[in-house]
Amino acid sequence: MCIAAMMVTGSSGAFAADTAGAKMPADGTYKATVFTNSKMMKIAPEDNHTCTVTVKDGKAMAYVRLNKAGYKKFFIGSKDEAKKNTDESRFILPIEYEKGRYAYEIPVEQFGKVIDFVALGSEWFDRQIVIYLGEPAYPAITSVKKSTEAVSISFSKKPSYTTEYMVLTSLTGNFDNPNEYVINDATGNSYTVKDLEPNTKLYFKVRAVINPFEESNAENYLDSDVQSVTTLSRITPTTLKTVTSPAKRTLNVTWTKKTANVTGYQV
Repeated sequence: MCIAAMMVTGSSGAFAADTAGAKMPADGTYKATVFTNSKMMKIAPEDNHTCTVTVKDGKAMAYVRLNKAGYKKFFIGSKDEAKKNTDESRFILPIEYEKGRYAYEIPVEQFGKVIDFVALGSEWFDRQIVIYLGEPAYPAITSVKKSTEAVSISFSKKPSYTTEYMVLTSLTGNFDNPNEYVINDATGNSYTVKDLEPNTKLYFKVRAVINPFEESNAENYLDSDVQSVTTLSRITPTTLKTVTSPAKRTLNVTWTKKTANVTGYQV
């Protein structure tokens, strides 16, 4: 069965990283969630879209680690301003935290607000970054309903700064191979797959897409844990065995008892 041919429907229905526009916290060190607008500025994968924020004297500085060799310098401002700038202290220089991998200390005036800056590589490039106070708030599959022909899931809508939700469905459970799953838009907090066969096993993952940027070629999202669901078996009809009348105005009926997917009997 080709999963792409299934009929699907959607219906509405420390700190937590749900703090767009959060006030500046007290002096200290905090975990934060970070996203960028470019694949050329991928966050180190082992950091899982997190960075460290240090607040001192009411000013916040984010320590953001990138995955690959970084840029020569950052500048908070436009390309023209960067080219004309003669104050070296205004440039943000790379910090090598591992061979060939660099981090940058970026000032944060307001959490949840996109920071526009430029990065110097072969030339100056426009870049954007956004930092939310607290660790990532992942969506979660909260309930499952199933029949012999359909499966419905409901999910929590986290985090609050999500710009779009998607539901990934797979027959194999391999979400590492793009050829093994299908991505579907979800308009609410529930999703249904119809026209299935009995005893079909499906795997689900809910994806919260994060894109606060006007333009973005990055892949910013937070995925739920994988949930597997198997449709019910087709109910086998019961067999009538005997009908007797042991006494006047009385019938005694016996039948073959079926237990799979049976919740009761009617005579």
